[in-house]
Amino acid sequence: MSVWYTVRESLEGFRRARMAAAITTFTVAFALVLMALVYIVASNLGRVVLNLRARVQMEAFLDPSLTDQEAQKIEDQIRAIAGVAGVEFVSKEKALLEFEREFGEDVFSVLDENPLPASFRIRLKPEFRRSQLAKQVADAVGKIDGVDEVVYRGDILALLDRYMGYVLLGGAIFGVLIGLGSVLLISNTIRLAILSRANVIEIMKLVGATNGFIRRPFLLEGMLQGLLGGFVDAVRSGAGGQSRDPESHRGGSAFVFWSCGSGLATGLARQCRCSS
Repeated sequence: MSVWYTVRESLEGFRRARMAAAITTFTVAFALVLMALVYIVASNLGRVVLNLRARVQMEAFLDPSLTDQEAQKIEDQIRAIAGVAGVEFVSKEKALLEFEREFGEDVFSVLDENPLPASFRIRLKPEFRRSQLAKQVADAVGKIDGVDEVVYRGDILALLDRYMGYVLLGGAIFGVLIGLGSVLLISNTIRLAILSRANVIEIMKLVGATNGFIRRPFLLEGMLQGLLGGFVDAVRSGAGGQSRDPESHRGGSAFVFWSCGSGLATGLARQCRCSS
């Protein structure tokens, strides 16, 4: 009897206070939308930075007088350096083809021989895609006999290292402000919803209802409102964030469950305020 009464009264609460229930539900959804925006911006910014770092490669130009055996020894030495993820040999002929494809110019129309040297293209491990660590790798490669010059876009890594700290700090501050604003928004909505039912609570106390008997319908109603708000945001996030990228899909699925869980917790918090 008590269980059916709790379920019936919680559902009746939606019907009797439709406006309050709708406001609470969409307030939860709106607060989660704001937090989702912070998550999406931070996630995309992080991926952009990782892509920029991954595109930075080193190129070690070799002495033109080296034989194939000597070039192979240099490749083995480069591979042994800490931080090197991969090495690709670029012959003089391949370098010439790439030059002609990129600039559309025939070198032999101006010169009698191929002036481009052979080189090694070096990919760094993710943890070494920082300006200081990349410089250590470049210095180590440059000390190898037979390597004339090491070239890489260290300025890009330096800029990322210099300004990403400020960006992350600003993002963290913005996220905290959004979180506090969401808490205040939901808290005020909860306060208004509880005040609108104060007369009902007082009447039930006057007729001898226990605190537990009074709280149970409100608890279930608040849980349903909070869970519904989280579900609304989860559906919105799922509908607007479909992607063929597996990483984005996994992140979106995790955020769906987080939205529903946050909505449920909000509903519980609503009823904690009511019982106090």
